[in-house]
Amino acid sequence: MSLSLILAQSAMAFNIVKYAGAAYLIYLGISKLILSESLVQQKENIPLASLRKTFTSAVLTNTLNPKVAIFFLAFFPQFLEPAYLHSAKSFILLGTTYAMIGFLWFIMLTVFAGSFSPKLNGNPVLSKWLNRFSAMAFILMGVKIAFTKK
Repeated sequence: MSLSLILAQSAMAFNIVKYAGAAYLIYLGISKLILSESLVQQKENIPLASLRKTFTSAVLTNTLNPKVAIFFLAFFPQFLEPAYLHSAKSFILLGTTYAMIGFLWFIMLTVFAGSFSPKLNGNPVLSKWLNRFSAMAFILMGVKIAFTKK
């Protein structure tokens, strides 16, 4: 029996998991507030994996992940006309479009992360406030989950 089925059938099991998750988020937030470590820490001499190994790992992870196939099979048909549901061309076109949008998003994310990283490393005050903000976000998410009815 799967965990999701147990949680759907048992209100008590659902509440236990819900409150445990909320408590964990609150714990993470409080620990981030108590520990005054910088959110961004530059470690020296980090060995980098080769681009080939990184690429192969990413392709295998995404190819073998069943959630990706389920996403495409559940999400894409609503954007296709019923006459084209059995045509592979439509799915290939949508899949390629999705991949290109994802690729562009990750390129933009990489560029912005690369440009903001030196600013965060060079400004301990900004890093401290970013750490406080993320700690409060964890705490508020935990409180919201704990007090949400369902």
